[in-house]
This record gives sequence, C-alpha cells and structure tokens, in this order.
Amino acid sequence: MWGVGVKIGFKTGMTLSAILMAFSASSCSQPQVFEATENPLPVSFSEAETLQLRANSKSARQNFGRSFDALANDDVVHAEDLQTHHDGKRAEARAQAMTQLLKLDLNGDGQISPTEMLTINSGQIRNWASGSSKYIDFSKADLDEDEHLSLDEIFLFAAENPAPRSRFSGQDFTSYLNVFDLDRNSKITRQELTEGLNQFFEEDKAPPLTRPKPPLRKAQEPPKSCRPEAPQKSDLVVFLSGYEGSGLSSVSVVGMDDDTDVARLNIEKGKQPLYIIASSYEAMIWSIEGETSRVRRFVTAPRRGINGPGVGVTGLSKNKVSFLPEGCLRYFYGSENSNSVLALAKQKTLLDREPDKVLSAYTIAAMNVPSNIDNKPIPRKRDLNKKSFDLYRFSPEGLIMIDKSKVVAPAPVEDYDVYPQEAGLVQLVESGHLEPMERGAFRVVKPINRFPAGLAGAHSVKFIIAKGVPLPGGKPGHSTVYREDTGECLYGHQCRR
Repeated sequence: MWGVGVKIGFKTGMTLSAILMAFSASSCSQPQVFEATENPLPVSFSEAETLQLRANSKSARQNFGRSFDALANDDVVHAEDLQTHHDGKRAEARAQAMTQLLKLDLNGDGQISPTEMLTINSGQIRNWASGSSKYIDFSKADLDEDEHLSLDEIFLFAAENPAPRSRFSGQDFTSYLNVFDLDRNSKITRQELTEGLNQFFEEDKAPPLTRPKPPLRKAQEPPKSCRPEAPQKSDLVVFLSGYEGSGLSSVSVVGMDDDTDVARLNIEKGKQPLYIIASSYEAMIWSIEGETSRVRRFVTAPRRGINGPGVGVTGLSKNKVSFLPEGCLRYFYGSENSNSVLALAKQKTLLDREPDKVLSAYTIAAMNVPSNIDNKPIPRKRDLNKKSFDLYRFSPEGLIMIDKSKVVAPAPVEDYDVYPQEAGLVQLVESGHLEPMERGAFRVVKPINRFPAGLAGAHSVKFIIAKGVPLPGGKPGHSTVYREDTGECLYGHQCRR
C-alpha cells in the first residue's frame, strides 16, 4: 500500500488513507456489475428529511407538484418511470464521482499514481458523501495493492461513493413521489399525491394540486386598490411604523408555525380625531388602548408572503378599522434611511396628503399617539423564581394573553397550541415536556405537538429528542435537532459539518 502521508490541502503527517472515504468492496480486482434494480425507490421519509420538508412546506408542495407534472401521463405516474429516472440520476452521480477522480490522471494513462495525487489540489474531491470537510479514505480503493488506481478500481469506488447532492434537489423530489403511492399499486395519481401531501403536512384543507393553466389572452382584472377611505379635513393624520412589537401574542394571525407580535398604542387625550396608518415587518396585533374614541380610522395591512390574515387589531370596533391587501404598506423606522423615504413616499400617494405626524421605532413598545413622548415598555409582573430563557430579552413585555374573540382581523385568528419563541420554551419546560440542559439546549422528554414557532436567528436553540419520543411537528426554524439514542443530527446547520 502507499506509504506516503497526505492530508487534504497538502499537509503531511497522515497516511494516504486520509484522502478519500473508506471504501467497502470485495478483494477481487475485477469490476462488479451494479444493476439499476439494486437502487430501489425510497418508500418513506427519514426523520431528518421530514424536518427539512416541513421547514419549507410551501416550496416542498410546489416541488412535488412540478416533479409529478414532469412525468405524469393522463395524471398518472407509473413506478417504472420513477425507477428509470431514479437510476439515471444515480448513474449521473456515479459519473460525476468518476470525473472528479479522473481529473487526477495528469498523464492520461488511465490510472492514478501517488505522485499525481500529491500534485493536484485534492480539495476538489472532498465532501462527496457527507458534504463536510472530513477526510476521505483512498487506501482501500487500491484493490490489487499496486499503489495505483486503475479504471476498474475508480469505477468501483465511484459506484459505492457517488457524488453527493442535497436531500431534496429536483431529482430527489421526483424519486420520492413513490412515497405517495398510497394503495401500493405501482402508480401514483394526482389525487393520491394531494392526499398524501395533506396528511404529511397536516393540511387537510389544502387545495388539490392542479396542473397550471396557460394565461388567458384577454385583459385581466385590475388589482385590488390599495387606497383606503380618505381622511376628513379635520383629522390628524398619523403614519406609524416599526419592525416589531415588544410582546409575543398568545393568538396567531399567521398560523401555528410563525410568531405573532403585539404592539401597544396608547391613544392620548385630545379633541382632534386621529386617522392612523400603521405598518410593521413582523406579523402584528395592534393593541389600541387609552382614549380609543378619538380614533376615527385605523388603517393597516399585512406584509407580502405570509399565511393567514397577517395582522389584527384589538381595542377598536370593526367599523373603525380598514385592512388593505398585503403589500400595500411598507414598514419603516428612523428617517434618514432609504427604506423610510420610500415607505413614506408610497403611503403619501395612498392619501394624496402629507401626514401631520410620523412615528416610528424598531421595537414598538407602549407608544403614545400622537406625541410619541415615551416609547418604553410598561413593566409587567415577572416571576423571578422561574427561568425565562431570554423571553424578556427579546420580548420586553413577555407573552401577552389576548382573547381571540376580541381581535378584529381580515380572516379568523387562532390560539397557539404551543406559544412562539421563548414563551413556548417556558411553556414546555413548565409542563414537563422539555428539560433544560446547558444554556440554549433542551431535551424533549415527552411528545409535543410542534416546535415553538419563530426559533430563528438569535432565538435558535438545540433540541435533543429522547429515545422513544416522536419527532415534533412544525418548523424548528434555525434550531438544531438531534436524536439522543443515536446522536444523529436530524436538522440544522450543524448537520452539514
């Protein structure tokens, strides 16, 4: 065997077995024949794949639909068509792996020598099987131990170690259509795909997947107007905006898998009627307090690309609230940045009138309207004997309990079954479903309906699922999820290392 020491990046001190992934093959130097039928179609999703798909459920449904349309004939996809497609993609991955190895054959003699391995930057052949920067063991690929890799040996290695691809690239969505053969009759109908996806994503009311129709060659209806009811001349017009609220809501305007903020607006005493246009980045419930009778009109709209109503209002009667279509308003905070300039310009065109007041803050916390003299959160009672897991760091007013029957919204709102973000972590720890470990880590010891919504960015944590506990539903956000009994990383950026 080769005795020269090589490490990825040309560092010495390790055997050449530190270059390519360990290769399991027979001691025979003759190439085996790999039949396509040895590569069966997947029949289920692993826990890791389940988490990945649920974390991007909307795009996953669309990609499965596109894959179905690409192969469907009369709205049916047959198993043999899927198998041929699956085997073809595996052959393509095998060929890519062989190509990477053959790039090391500098003199074109159809074999790779130790000298050629040392000459070429071997970083180009990293990460085949794991997508990480681990070392790849090359030594066992030399079946006849002549210190050279022949074409036969290269083929065998590539067949066992095809070039990797992400779990659900376009070809994988197609292969996994087989999972939705619900009656196991070797064909998948469009109805089966729709029913299977609804069960998988627990969206029983999701519309059937249909093949897109070509656009009609006639004038389309104009988009719904963004113009609200015009203010009266006597009204004090207020443009109000921010990125987020200072509290988390106990009810959702965006479904169970996204978080909803609460922004409290304290209407000050005064005689002049108020006409308020309010916008935010986060899904928001605007809690209107104080002299609410002074508000003549409150106008708001959800941002683009969200589920559910996206916005709600409490403290005002329905006849005082106007909801514009999503995307009609832009959020802003501050006055010296381009986003604020453009947002204000857009909102001025809705009224053909300059605002009398412009109020903004990154975090809207008990904002006094219209003066905005004080924008500090009102202290709320906290039980200092209980851990809050940074709840009040991110949401100064903590979890705000709201009666969903009192919320005015363009569509129904719902109570969270698991509270979002840190409020959900507190809830699940207190109920005994989670056990806190070190800072930012939790063991899931009892079944839970779903991960708390909104665990992205600085809110992300580590979940370790105890043996025998089923995988939670919902989206883990940017959190990392492990299995305690196997140590397997199921989801998160750590899995790619």
